Amino acid sequence: MAVKVSSSKIGTGVAFPFEISAQGASKAGIVDATGRDLIIMSIRQIIGTILGSRVMRRDFGSRIQDIPFEPADESTVALIRHFVVDAVTRWEKRVRLTGLSVQFNPTISQLQIAVTFRIRATNVEESLTVDVDTSNMGV
Repeated sequence: MAVKVSSSKIGTGVAFPFEISAQGASKAGIVDATGRDLIIMSIRQIIGTILGSRVMRRDFGSRIQDIPFEPADESTVALIRHFVVDAVTRWEKRVRLTGLSVQFNPTISQLQIAVTFRIRATNVEESLTVDVDTSNMGV
């Protein structure tokens, strides 16, 4: 049974990726995200943003793109885990990480990061998987 999470406990923000609603020219607007969806979008954005790529916030994002030419071994997995935990813990204060796994899929040049977290406001545990293209990373 899914638990409905109140947006008043978590907040409302702009959906990511950014969207314009398709309600017609006179009613068009920016699409919002609330509750659980807002947190999931936030975590995806944190993991997927290259550290230093934001003009006004150079310290936002994660360092997983900092591992070019590293072998797909346990030390690289540990480094990626460290980068993800560091970034999510720093930027998403509404959650507490409870689990994290990293899998390489070299046949499609992809890194799969499975994140499990507990929403602090509701004590509800959620999970998501973030796929990262590794074709330019060397893993």
